[in-house]
Amino acid sequence: IFRGKFRWSIFLNALYETGRTSSIFLFNVVGATPFTGGFNLPGGSGSPQDLLRCLDIEPWLFIVAMLLIIFVLGCFLDWTGIVLLSFPILLPIVQEMGISLLWFVVLDAVVLQTSVLTPPFGYALFYLRAITPKSVKTMEIIGGVVPFICLIILMSILLAIFPGLATWLPTVLYGT
Repeated sequence: IFRGKFRWSIFLNALYETGRTSSIFLFNVVGATPFTGGFNLPGGSGSPQDLLRCLDIEPWLFIVAMLLIIFVLGCFLDWTGIVLLSFPILLPIVQEMGISLLWFVVLDAVVLQTSVLTPPFGYALFYLRAITPKSVKTMEIIGGVVPFICLIILMSILLAIFPGLATWLPTVLYGT
């Protein structure tokens, strides 16, 4: 408005696109919630939890396995679907192992960032494909996100080695 470039048509288009994007996100949440509820009602989360408890593995190995599963799920599902499907199963086990839930959730959130970058369903890849010229090949776009995926993995390793990176500030502010 201050630069004199405001146009109602651009504003209404931005409003439409924002509503469309928000509705896609909410559709994912609304779609995953009944599935998760239906899965959990008849004790569906109990069976995977019992299986994981029977494995009797070291907590660090459990964390690594769960992060790998979340990484692979991120290639095919949106982060909201992953959270709604996996957290009801994983969080009780993590809590029983005496692992900080705050640290585990932050670590998962960092790994979940790869879900928008990894093929075949990375939303950022679709966005980049839409805004780049036709001369830029899709494989070039995928190759361009690989360093960012590597940085996310590096950050996950750092958070695993130094849990205080995730827990220090909340502990100072809230004493949790």
